[in-house]
Amino acid sequence: MMGLSNIHSGLDQLGIAIKESIYANTSCIIDCEPIQSFESIGLDRFLMPARNDLWVKGYYNNILKKLQEYDVEYNSNLMETLLEYIKSEGDIQLTSKKCFLHSNTIRYRLGKIKEILNIEQNADFYPRMYVFIRLYQIYNNL
Repeated sequence: MMGLSNIHSGLDQLGIAIKESIYANTSCIIDCEPIQSFESIGLDRFLMPARNDLWVKGYYNNILKKLQEYDVEYNSNLMETLLEYIKSEGDIQLTSKKCFLHSNTIRYRLGKIKEILNIEQNADFYPRMYVFIRLYQIYNNL
């Protein structure tokens, strides 16, 4: 896997070029892509550099803690389901096939996640969970 930085001129830009390459390479790993440029990694362009920000870590840790506590207390797999749901781009049928579960089970688990996280707006759910899962993947690969 190979991550490519933008073109930079001058040695004073070398550190930026290296970070861009590392971020693009991390996106390659997460997305199972052989090659990506920094220009093409979308939200990762700011999620990776911001991953250590106090507010970003707080957002991530708050959600992770709630889901992990529920999974431990009820011996469930909400995190696993959510990860597969985001990997399946929000497609419940595809998620159910990948998890070997009925689609109603996936819907129930997603509803439980919304309840645990107090997310009332359906339109707000997917983008918030996408960012969370992307941060989860970044923290586990960078």
